[in-house]
Amino acid sequence: MEIRYLRTVVAGLIVAATISIAGGNAGATEAQPTAPTHSLTLPSSIALGLVAVDYETQVAPGRGLQVSPQLVLAKVDGQYTAGAVGVGLTYRFYFNGQTIKGWYAGPTARLVYLRVANDDVTAHGVGGQAGAVLGWKGVWGGFTFDWRAGYGVSYNMLTASSGSFSASQGTLSTVPMGDISLGYSW
Repeated sequence: MEIRYLRTVVAGLIVAATISIAGGNAGATEAQPTAPTHSLTLPSSIALGLVAVDYETQVAPGRGLQVSPQLVLAKVDGQYTAGAVGVGLTYRFYFNGQTIKGWYAGPTARLVYLRVANDDVTAHGVGGQAGAVLGWKGVWGGFTFDWRAGYGVSYNMLTASSGSFSASQGTLSTVPMGDISLGYSW
């Protein structure tokens, strides 16, 4: 009787293994490829002499935080030396729930320090922008295309000095914002 019981258990295990190997997992779902959660892109403003990079990371499902450090070093008209350093932040709300691809909208802010000088005049200042952007990011096998446009306000405070003379000027204006970026997502 024990051998008969053992044969039944072994036969049952063989049948179960055969069903499993032959595709008995038909009800199981295949693993879906995961959407990228990081992106590193170069904005088109690089063509204007701006050294910049945009890094975005997923902070929650359907949400991304983009950090954009910037640096400009240039000679203006062969006589002025200009330099600027800044950083921008954009919080993105993706409409389709995928953090790195699709349509998005969100608030954006940027802070910049600028210095321009020649032999006679030195000017320096800070500027800030705040606004909102609407954009679309496509990802194909890691290759990333990001387009965004928006509108906001800009405040700039500039101080210029020459010898013993110094003057400051602040400006408040509305500004369009936008860019196209290419890069990689993972």
